[in-house]
Amino acid sequence: MHVKETLVSLVGIIIREKHPHKLEGDVKYMIEQIRKGYIDEWISEAVIDRMYDTQDQEVLLKLIS
Repeated sequence: MHVKETLVSLVGIIIREKHPHKLEGDVKYMIEQIRKGYIDEWISEAVIDRMYDTQDQEVLLKLIS
């Protein structure tokens, strides 16, 4: 459960950085959509970028595209 919450926190940070003027309710809605299984490609790429080294990023990005 700890890993899931860490990922949700990271996604929240990424969304807030990309959309600094979004209302908190909108950010929470986006996070909830991700929890339900819908994730935009740019968010998954940003998570991979922050969590993995360059070599692993390339492999993972090929797998999801």
